[in-house]
Amino acid sequence: MKNFTQESLRFLVLLADSSLQVIVFSLILWSISKPLMIFLVVYSVLGTAISVVLFGRKLVGINIEQIQKEANFRYGLVRIQENTEAIALYNGQSMELDIVRDKFKQAFNNFKYLIRWQLNLSFFQNGYQYLTLIIPGLFLAPGILSGDLEVGVIAQASSSFRSVLAALALIITQFEQLSSLAAAVDRVGILEQYLSTLRSDRLLTKQSPSPSIDQTFTPKIPRTIDTQQSSRIKIKHLTLQTPDYQNTLVKDLSLTIKPHTNLLITGASGVGKSSLLRAISVLWDSGSGLIAIPQHKQLFFLPQNPYTLEGTLREQILYPKSDNINNIKDEVLLQILQQVNLSHIAERFNFDIIKDWSTILSLGEQQRLAFARLLLAKSQYAILDEATSALDNDNEELLYRQLQKQGITAISIGHRSSLLEYHQQILQLKSDGTWKLSSIADKR
Repeated sequence: MKNFTQESLRFLVLLADSSLQVIVFSLILWSISKPLMIFLVVYSVLGTAISVVLFGRKLVGINIEQIQKEANFRYGLVRIQENTEAIALYNGQSMELDIVRDKFKQAFNNFKYLIRWQLNLSFFQNGYQYLTLIIPGLFLAPGILSGDLEVGVIAQASSSFRSVLAALALIITQFEQLSSLAAAVDRVGILEQYLSTLRSDRLLTKQSPSPSIDQTFTPKIPRTIDTQQSSRIKIKHLTLQTPDYQNTLVKDLSLTIKPHTNLLITGASGVGKSSLLRAISVLWDSGSGLIAIPQHKQLFFLPQNPYTLEGTLREQILYPKSDNINNIKDEVLLQILQQVNLSHIAERFNFDIIKDWSTILSLGEQQRLAFARLLLAKSQYAILDEATSALDNDNEELLYRQLQKQGITAISIGHRSSLLEYHQQILQLKSDGTWKLSSIADKR
């Protein structure tokens, strides 16, 4: 938008100035040599035609593509910033880095291509301008040699010739800027069309005010929750607090989550259930105590709203893997989708097609896709933050049975009574920070 407004104003001023130059200097040049004036018009029209035909569509297309690729790169960075926690929970830093690096590479390579075409245009523009130094002399030389014209007329004619040519050849001399402006106009047109659609559907909403500096500033507090590596998840005397250390969510929690012993975490909203899972995933460190966990690859986090990246269906299923993903056979991916009742997705889409999956897949399908990622990762522990909230009982049972088959230990947050069937222990968190750990078998 900035480029559009600035360049539009600049070209308006240039157009007004060029019009005045044409009027004034054309009269002078016409009085000196009518053939030279006629040649000037033909020369400027021919040069403009060459610029438009030879460089026009190519440079405009490259500039439009450059703006698009730069926008994609910026969008990729903003997308990562907005989904930082989800990416960290998936341990998808490597894949996101590859995606952003590829977007930057595309923009960089297109920019190099643009520079080469701009260089060719510069050669043409310079050659076109240098000819104006000798053309007036060639036309007026016979008259000067015969004595009909004075020598000083050449300087006057040359000056008028260059002034009129500069005005008539405005497209040639400013073609690089014009192509950039044309690309900006195309982008503004797309934006206007989109906003018009929103207005017609009455979907425009007011943007929330930006947070003040005081709201966004968070003082850095030293980490106090210790972590160790262990073959199983152990929590010892954990006191979990909010990042500002003003509220205590859980007090003095101690438990061990043994392999194949699923744990269900319950409690009212706001008691710290999700915060406890973040602490186990080493993303929340406010508090005190000790958390011992296996290697990070042995933990797989499934949020209620799964993260969907920009990419192919293959990349969606294999996320956060970034190495050799194209070497995995389609049969393997299809088998995984069948296990989570998503085989219809493979029937509708090719594994290598790029779509906006967050809008194509329903929340329930996205949750099942997240379980497909889990089954492929074959982690020891699955941390599920209401990861089946959008599923019916049949699909929920199917997914938990799949975890049991692969020997994956589930740590779940949920409120459905049906979840009790798939867990052996239940941890109840209370609003005052206290907790209660019990066996589900004892409650039946």
